[in-house]
Amino acid sequence: MESLINSSIAIARTIASNLCPAILDDLGLNAAIEWYCSEMKKSEMKKRTWISYQITGHATDILQENIKITLFRIFQEAMTNIIRHSKADKFDVELKSTDDSFVMIIKDNGIG
Repeated sequence: MESLINSSIAIARTIASNLCPAILDDLGLNAAIEWYCSEMKKSEMKKRTWISYQITGHATDILQENIKITLFRIFQEAMTNIIRHSKADKFDVELKSTDDSFVMIIKDNGIG
């Protein structure tokens, strides 16, 4: 029973961390994206399906918390789609911000 409870707690922590990692609040969107790619690489390398990537640009630190979380969740969903469906071997993430706007461009060399 104790093992099952500990396992459930670990799973809950992982889910919470993936939905809104502390690094997002502490270090910002760029660091959270880098962290997520690193975590995905660890898990996908076991399957030998990880693809190379490049992140350019920088997200402004003045993004509101709810916007940062939304952008991070969009990024996560894009990565899920790239890994599962695109058959890509490379993806690029470009972050652009000005005083009044923010753009995140995610491109891969896969199908579709």
